[in-house]
Amino acid sequence: MLLQETIDVICEVRQGLDASSLSSDTPFEELGLSSLELTEVIMELEERLDVDLDLDTVDAAEQLKTVGDIVGALDAIVKAKG
Repeated sequence: MLLQETIDVICEVRQGLDASSLSSDTPFEELGLSSLELTEVIMELEERLDVDLDLDTVDAAEQLKTVGDIVGALDAIVKAKG
């Protein structure tokens, strides 16, 4: 569920991407996502899932390199939230 939700948001932010070509291993660099677009993805996911990743733009760009990195971070927070 989190993977598909993340892919959906990425495709909304970066229009023209084929969702079926994305996986948890897909690097953001390959998608051409800017740091601003990555921030938009994170903010939208936080809003949809009612969580807070507590990462600023610089931290996000340094720590989140793939689709799976965001999914992993979200999963940990969702599980901790209960």
